[in-house]
Amino acid sequence: MTTWWVQHADPHLRILMDPKQGPFADCSPEGPHAVAVSAAPQRPVRARTRCGSRSRARAEATN
Repeated sequence: MTTWWVQHADPHLRILMDPKQGPFADCSPEGPHAVAVSAAPQRPVRARTRCGSRSRARAEATN
């Protein structure tokens, strides 16, 4: 467990908690962000059947 703290957690937390360049640098105690952040772009997701494409092909063949 000590190895995990030293080799994994410590380097990651150092980057995450960096007050000048870390991902939380623009956060403030008064609100969620000091600077407005836009939403990440999203692409549409194709609908799938519960069991996948094989079930869909069988269902279409029987209809």
